[in-house]
This record gives sequence, structure tokens and C-alpha cells, in this order.
Amino acid sequence: MRFFFGLLMSLLVGLSEPLQAQTDNAPPVDTSPQSGFAWSEVTLVKGEEVMKGYFNVGEYGLVQAIHYCTRNPEVRPYRPPIYTLPLSEVKSMVQRGRYYETLQAMGEIPQALVPRVVKGPVEVFVFADPQVALVKAKHVLAQWYLRRDGKLIGVDKKTFSEQVSAYVKEDTALAQKVSQQQKGYKYADLINIITEYNHYTQVQTQ
Repeated sequence: MRFFFGLLMSLLVGLSEPLQAQTDNAPPVDTSPQSGFAWSEVTLVKGEEVMKGYFNVGEYGLVQAIHYCTRNPEVRPYRPPIYTLPLSEVKSMVQRGRYYETLQAMGEIPQALVPRVVKGPVEVFVFADPQVALVKAKHVLAQWYLRRDGKLIGVDKKTFSEQVSAYVKEDTALAQKVSQQQKGYKYADLINIITEYNHYTQVQTQ
């Protein structure tokens, strides 16, 4: 009897450990790269309340809604329920060190949670519809957005050289490279272009 009682207690402790690991006081345990969810902090539009949990990963943006679990979905013995949060209620998200923001009425995106890939005087956001098959050059098939002084614009791939060279015209050397579409200064290189421009802007203000 004592043996079976001890065995039962061991099983109960084993089952309770994953639940204890997910309490508010415990540090969050992130998922593996293979999981479709990652530990995130989501700021809501209403009252800027912050939600913490395991939200689905969208490397190049999420549309309409995001899904989440309140516990690590990789913890066994059972998978936690999955909930849905409309993007209309979401202001921003931080996931694995990357900042996302909900952008609306930009180009063909009615509402999307989009990652910011450059931070600075000019911010760069990039979006690619999750349903689009991105094979090699992901950024070439993606849509870029620039924001400066709170004004957000989409980058038109067809008029890229004219549009972006005018956008960075204060840096005449950079603007010329973009206008001529020199190697390393084309549509797919927008991250490097704006990073260079931000550095120029910051040096000028010192």
C-alpha cells in the first residue's frame, strides 16, 4: 500500500510541474523555433493594456487576427486551448525582441500586424502575405513601408528609385546611388539604404 501511495504521489507531482512552470511568478519559457507560437507581449488599443502569452509567429506580418495560448503549447501532457484576438484590438507586439505594429489602410493590407525591421529617424516595416510562397529573396516579394515623423508611406516597387532617392535627398551621395540603382541600393536593399540614411541623419544632428 505504501508503495502504491508513493507511486501515485510521484505521478501527481509530475503532472503538476508543467502547470507550476507557467504561473505569473515564474519566468516565461519560450518555445522552440519549430513551434508556431512564441512568448510575446501584446499592447492592446483599449487602455494600452499589456497581454502576455504565447502568440503565433508571423515573421513577415499577420492579418486580421492573431492566435495565442496562455501556457506554453509545447508543455505536455496536453496542449492548452488556443484563443483568437482580432487585430482591431491590437496596437503592437514584441516577440523575441522584434517589434510589431498594427498598420491599417496601407496599400492592399486592410489591417495587418507588421514587423519593424529598422528603428531610427526613419522606421522601416515589411509585410508579406503569409499565404504567398516566398522561396528565396523574401524581401523582393514583400511590401515595404517607411515612417518618418509619424507619417507612413508605402514604397512602390515600380517607382522605387525615384521615390526613395527623393525620400533620402538630404544625403546626396546616397540619393544618387539609389537613383542609379547601383549594386546594394535596389528595392531588396531597403533595410541597408535606410540604415545608412539614419546614420547620416544622426551624424548631422550631433
